[in-house]
Amino acid sequence: MDGILFLQNIYPYLNKNFNLNKMEIIKIERNTIICEYLNQIRDKYEQLDRHRFRSNIERIGILLAYEASKHLDYRMHEVETQYCTARNETALDDYPVLYTIVRAGQAMTNGVLSIFDKSDCGYFCAAHVHTPSKFLSLLKAPLIENKNLIIVDPIIATGESMKAAIESIIDNNGTPKRIIILSIISTPMAIELLKDILPSNAILITCAIDEFNPKVRGTRPGVGDFGDLLYGFQNKQMKQ
Repeated sequence: MDGILFLQNIYPYLNKNFNLNKMEIIKIERNTIICEYLNQIRDKYEQLDRHRFRSNIERIGILLAYEASKHLDYRMHEVETQYCTARNETALDDYPVLYTIVRAGQAMTNGVLSIFDKSDCGYFCAAHVHTPSKFLSLLKAPLIENKNLIIVDPIIATGESMKAAIESIIDNNGTPKRIIILSIISTPMAIELLKDILPSNAILITCAIDEFNPKVRGTRPGVGDFGDLLYGFQNKQMKQ
């Protein structure tokens, strides 16, 4: 894709906040520590240190969870301290339910869970070879009826897996109060797909918006396969 055309396609999403009337996009500002972690996980030489790569993913998960916390529900709360009752404090009204993609999303979810440590957590698995009968499976799926749902996926390239995950989670586990998607890298293609299916109070929080790379069904400049970089390369000869 030509560079100018690419900039035209992502221009609406370059601001920190952009309301599409259907879904709010929150892109993390450039001058934050997340940019340092993002640079390190993109660097093919830094990626050789698997422990550091995993730690950086967890750190980003923590910071994105903090950003997500701004969009949850709070209530007035009293706290008994050593000296008195502290009134007019606020507390989280209800912990969100988390869902994450198996393998690739686990390290990022560890960071999110360190913030939302009382949250239930479910998992979904997307097939590498997409067929009508074998696209996505839900694993350990908690109920989400009238709860805030946070879905964690480090990279949303086409949006197809995320769309399938959302539809499957809702079909099987209830209708959430709000959907918040946490992603390190997204693409304009994915955003266009998701904004057409998500409700108006849905939020996508992402660190970067890359160009879609059709050769690998990933992104450019991209990172690589998150699962492989985190946990080792899988056997490509396994039957799907």
